[in-house]
Amino acid sequence: MIGIRKDTDPDLREVFAKGFPAYPQAVDLSSPTNSSPYRMTAADLREAFQDDPWRLHLLANVDTVLDELASRGVNIPGFLIGGGFVRRLKDGTRPRDIDGVAFYKAEGVSPDEVAPALSGAARAAKSLQIDMRFCPLDANPILMMKSLIFYSVLFSKSEGRMEIENGLILYDRH
Repeated sequence: MIGIRKDTDPDLREVFAKGFPAYPQAVDLSSPTNSSPYRMTAADLREAFQDDPWRLHLLANVDTVLDELASRGVNIPGFLIGGGFVRRLKDGTRPRDIDGVAFYKAEGVSPDEVAPALSGAARAAKSLQIDMRFCPLDANPILMMKSLIFYSVLFSKSEGRMEIENGLILYDRH
């Protein structure tokens, strides 16, 4: 039987029930729109983790750091979340921190102001249990693609292992 691709947003409740897999259905039925990274808004995240105060706390910390960057002219339309924050959804255990990549655009800010803003944000993030990396959206497209692929693979597996173990969350901050 021939599979039919369903290029629609997945039912996030189903994704959570399956332990946040990279692909919620057969790979030949998957596409960028219905598999990892799963696009989630702030409201989606609050609803998904309403019974998990620790993850909500970590997400609030992310918003604090990213909002501070935005006040300095460095806007983050997307934040890729992975690592133990997502992987530990399978067994219901508490993650140590939240791993993520902030995809940023510096608007109305001189290039000399961006590096100190990002450096300060990385330090603040570390103190708030966030392992935050950065990727400019106005970079060389090949560098941006390599960064997205690198972090997607890194955040989808456990340290020291080579198998993809979990899907990722793309936090849509628009």
